[in-house]
Amino acid sequence: KITVQDTQSSLINKLGKPISGSEKYSNWVINKLYIYAEYSPYGLNELNIIKLNTETVTVNLDGKTITLGKDSIRSAASKVKHGCYNLDEGEVGSVYSYIIRSGAEGEYDVAFDTESDATDLKTITNQPITGLRIGYEGFNANKGCTQ
Repeated sequence: KITVQDTQSSLINKLGKPISGSEKYSNWVINKLYIYAEYSPYGLNELNIIKLNTETVTVNLDGKTITLGKDSIRSAASKVKHGCYNLDEGEVGSVYSYIIRSGAEGEYDVAFDTESDATDLKTITNQPITGLRIGYEGFNANKGCTQ
């Protein structure tokens, strides 16, 4: 169980020794999950999890449970109901995200990502979520918001 209150030392206690890192970041590969943590002087600044297999990762966000590999961007948006979309198009594939402001005072963003080589948003939004990002500095949202 990882929370936004974790620090580098608490993450190392929970996840074990990282495969690489420094005092500013750590990388792990655990059960085919890629985990990246970046630290500020105050603790965790950004956390990225990329699901590389069928391992179940559940996220509790504002009392709603979202499961990577099972839930899609569409189902996550229907559960949480407030957020913004982002599409990063690349040469090989695209990453479509649903981004939610969270925390007691909306102090950090949570982004659910789906990587796809599909070209239409309907297909992308129905594919399973493969990544999770949490960050205090905010993520781009270029495709509009829901209430």
